[in-house]
Amino acid sequence: MNCKVFFSNETQDDIHTFLLSPFEIKEKFILKATNLLENEVDTKKNDLKNSKANYLTFLEKNIELIGKDTLNKPIFNNLLDKKWISRKSKYFSDDLYNSFKRYLQPSFHSLDDGRDFKLTKKQIEFSESKAGDYKIRGVAGSGKTLVLAQRAVNAYKRTNDKVLILSYNSSLKNYIHDKISNVREEFDWSNFHINTYHDFITNNLNNFSIAIEVPKDFDVQDIRQKQAFFQNMYYGNLNILEEHISNTPKYAAILIDEVQDYETIWLRIIKKYFLKKDGEFVVFGDSKQDIYNRVGVINQKKELVIPDSPGRWGELNESFRLPPSITSFALSYQKEFLADKHNLDTFENIAQLEFYDKVHYKYFNRRDVGEITDFIINFSKKLNSHPNDICVLSLSIDIIREIDFIYRKKTKEKSYITSETQEFYNRLFQQHLKNPTDSNNVKNRNKFDGEIEIIRKSKKLHFWMNSGMIKFSTVHSFKGSEIKTLFLIVEKGNREVIRPELIYTGFTRCMNNLVILNIDDEQLDSFINKLDIVLKE
Repeated sequence: MNCKVFFSNETQDDIHTFLLSPFEIKEKFILKATNLLENEVDTKKNDLKNSKANYLTFLEKNIELIGKDTLNKPIFNNLLDKKWISRKSKYFSDDLYNSFKRYLQPSFHSLDDGRDFKLTKKQIEFSESKAGDYKIRGVAGSGKTLVLAQRAVNAYKRTNDKVLILSYNSSLKNYIHDKISNVREEFDWSNFHINTYHDFITNNLNNFSIAIEVPKDFDVQDIRQKQAFFQNMYYGNLNILEEHISNTPKYAAILIDEVQDYETIWLRIIKKYFLKKDGEFVVFGDSKQDIYNRVGVINQKKELVIPDSPGRWGELNESFRLPPSITSFALSYQKEFLADKHNLDTFENIAQLEFYDKVHYKYFNRRDVGEITDFIINFSKKLNSHPNDICVLSLSIDIIREIDFIYRKKTKEKSYITSETQEFYNRLFQQHLKNPTDSNNVKNRNKFDGEIEIIRKSKKLHFWMNSGMIKFSTVHSFKGSEIKTLFLIVEKGNREVIRPELIYTGFTRCMNNLVILNIDDEQLDSFINKLDIVLKE
């Protein structure tokens, strides 16, 4: 692959000087050295000359650098011709191109590719595609994403137009894709654009060549300062695409999952620039899963408010994911920890609990990751759970990394973690922060944090539920997904504002076997000891 870089503010001479200045500086240093013999000076000069020649050869073969004073039509056409862009290749024929295109294009989804789901009356009602603004909220496990998937397909069938589906977490993209794949309808996958808010906006900024300009002290800012900068200047700027509003891609239907994760301004931006006139705009959410503390407070209770979307919320109150034991546990937890900030849910499917398994509970008086990992391994075998059906969740990444590492060493099994592995973390730490002075160096810390962030984003992007492996994740990264057997690790000391919501969001991912692992959290232990639906291990 060849690369060409155009420097819009530099001349060709400026570029040449910039590239060769290190060699010139080194040559002057050699000539000024007083401790070298004449033959040593000649040897070093010759080595430097060879390095310079190799460097220029590498650039000539791989990277073309173009200054602002040298880009004209003849030079541009010559570049295209030289790199075989403007002329046909005798090897890459039209037949070969069409063959590649055939295999790489999105496949057609037939009726038989879907699964036969029996939707409830409410789910069918909320799945109907209609123009206008709609708001749907539901209890955990009520099938919000299932309704979103069915409605997305119905929107395509109604409008014969492309549908935009947005989430906040990148790990949800593949989960939403799977849910749409389960719909028994015929459609072409190219009509569904599934993305996260930030990636979607970034793509449009790139498409319209909107330059990202950062302040001079950007490299020494911490990650929170950088996030605030991008939010204010770009992702939360209502006028960011004003000059291009007539050319932005417009969708007949836009559906947003987990809307409680969204800033209000993001919803305004999406509607302003990307929704067709008289289009369909639907949001799905649950304020009790507000793990980013973005839901506003009305009359002392958290309440989802969607801008420019009047009318009542559609309600899904029947949980299909949670068995009655976990439903009962969820209600008790809401009353104990969420009642002061949230309106409590009304679940419609509470059955007789004696016919169902209890919630499992294990208390650890200290953080011993070896002991905790052993318990997870042994209890998974006791439950006879397949690794593909197991997820270990925590509120923090560090303990998940450690347990994942020990689990792989002890079981010799593969696993999938939605962050960097312990081995890679240690390697990066040694590379950037091994010395005490490095840890206090803002640039080194930012390099370390930047590489970690890239890994985590990639791991979330390639997260699939049916990988065949046990999964290790934080609650943030697993939000919106579901699993048959769930180990939720709750640790004393993590007392952030949205901690009750994080724990609630975590255990409501479970479809069958819920195992809560409490590391010295006396408040949680006191609450659980009062419940008859919990079985201590």
